[in-house]
Amino acid sequence: MELIARPGNDRAEARTDSNASVPRPSVRTILAIEDPCLRNLWITQTYADLGRRLSLQLGVDHSWCSFAVWASNTAGVSIRSEELPAPLTAVLRDAGSHVNALAAESVEQVSTHIAHGNTLVFAELAPIFVRFIERFELDTPARETLEEVLDEIGVPIEPVEPLVRRAFRLYYLAILETDLKIRAELVLAANISAVLHEQQKLQQDIALSLDACVIDVAERVEAECERHLPASFVHRIVDAAVEHSLCHAELVWEHLATRLLMTLDVPGETLKLARDVPRLPDGRRFPDALVEVSQPELAELLVAWDPTNGTAVESGAADWADLHQRMGYIVNLFRSRQQCATLGDAPFSDDQLRAMAGGRVPDSV
Repeated sequence: MELIARPGNDRAEARTDSNASVPRPSVRTILAIEDPCLRNLWITQTYADLGRRLSLQLGVDHSWCSFAVWASNTAGVSIRSEELPAPLTAVLRDAGSHVNALAAESVEQVSTHIAHGNTLVFAELAPIFVRFIERFELDTPARETLEEVLDEIGVPIEPVEPLVRRAFRLYYLAILETDLKIRAELVLAANISAVLHEQQKLQQDIALSLDACVIDVAERVEAECERHLPASFVHRIVDAAVEHSLCHAELVWEHLATRLLMTLDVPGETLKLARDVPRLPDGRRFPDALVEVSQPELAELLVAWDPTNGTAVESGAADWADLHQRMGYIVNLFRSRQQCATLGDAPFSDDQLRAMAGGRVPDSV
């Protein structure tokens, strides 16, 4: 399905394209795929399908699913451990075979952690989004039945997963809302709630990915020392050797982590996560509907998770492993790009989807 905004109609309408002819596996089938690369591709495509279907209800405002498409697509680069860029290859060559081997092991660890996090979040949230969207495609429930419908489709109750419950409650209210500004604010509050839940779930995998090289150096040096030196000397020599090795390994890892973990590819741009969220093409920070905030739940979330106080200045994250720094960037990104039409672009071509449907990772993704 392709979304088209019609003049005079704030809701999106649908048009069938060739992508719709490629069979889609169910969430359960995707989770059973053993190849992490192929599984990631179908996770990415499923988010795109869910995002487009939900946009039929939300109009110009994109949900968390549409952002998740591009986060999952970028994660796929790490999961596939694709060819490293030329500048990094040169650094590795100059660093020597030992550091080169450590970097290769670190890339493998990053791939494992990112694949685990990608699957973990999908397994938890995708089934709920499927049931939620199907419920609204059947008919539009009344505002009075909100909690009953959320219970019916299996949204976790408040004390168990309060952010998930809040997100779907806000999406529900947004679908029913006719005021475009209020709807945009409700969607943003829902998106922030969903992404905060996601980022909390991913915290360990992200931290382990960013620490991969340092952990490898320490473990490798200690193992070598224990093999060849008396125990009484090991710790002293290990400390000195690790300090010496880290100056090389951290240089390599700085380049590697920046490439694999500190960029986000979205349609039309590659975002550098350590820098401020870029302005929109017309120079604005945020779409008009999200410049001023009136909805209490959105205001509460912004106070808690936007350290820039609505300016997006210094929104870049120096330490992506820090949840608050990470959320500071993400909140401003979501607020800025929520109404960007290109966010709904298809992540894969028809040929790529046909290869995936045949159980193959396409030659070029």
